[in-house]
Amino acid sequence: MDWKTELITVAINLVLVLAGAAAGALGGYVASVHGQNRISEREKLKEKRANLLAVTLEVSKVLTWAEKYATYCASCSVEQFTSASQNPPTQVEANPMQTIQAIASLYFPEIVADARQLSIAGSQHYIAAHELLLARYGVDHGNRSQKDVEKEQKNVQGAFMNLCAKQAKFEKATQELMAKLLSEEESSNKKT
Repeated sequence: MDWKTELITVAINLVLVLAGAAAGALGGYVASVHGQNRISEREKLKEKRANLLAVTLEVSKVLTWAEKYATYCASCSVEQFTSASQNPPTQVEANPMQTIQAIASLYFPEIVADARQLSIAGSQHYIAAHELLLARYGVDHGNRSQKDVEKEQKNVQGAFMNLCAKQAKFEKATQELMAKLLSEEESSNKKT
């Protein structure tokens, strides 16, 4: 074999080795990026699930919050009301609907409308309970009748029933969303 043939054979082998190394490096890079995307996708799903669990926890507090506020308004004394009118208690405890709406708007556009409806129902209940408080205060001061108080009590009950219905609807929406997230998470785990 002459030196030219030998040089061509070495050059061809060198090109093949370099091409193989480049293909291996490219394959390793693609696998690394693909693996990072899978991990990132799984982490995003876990974060969404955690946020949905936070929403679910807050939803479970809605009726308790509403009952406590209504009880406060139904049993508040004139002195408490007078002091409250100067520094009104906007909450017996933290209003969970604010947290629900915030998390839904940040992470779950598919349930924002239901969160808004739940919040509206909560506000209606809050107003009805406050109107009951005003009616009781009016009776104590002679400018409202006991019938006004009874009417406001019925309004509070009606608003509470509406709130219960909106909460049930929202819970159903969050359950459906959780099932979807778990399905996506399971399918993401199967891909890796």
